[in-house]
Amino acid sequence: MSVRAIKEYLVGSGYKNIKWGRNKSEYTHRLIAEYKLGRKLRKNEEINHIDRNKSNNSLENIEV
Repeated sequence: MSVRAIKEYLVGSGYKNIKWGRNKSEYTHRLIAEYKLGRKLRKNEEINHIDRNKSNNSLENIEV
């Protein structure tokens, strides 16, 4: 087991982004969608917020 420091910040488009390590970052909603599906997302898959609130990244609000 290891512990990793992360930083969450808001990007210009209104989405939240998570950054870790030196140059690694990803949109929060994409990470949550991957967790929900149990696999990596394909490049052609779209993720939507059901309530159209970009900052609401709960599992119930994300759909692929």
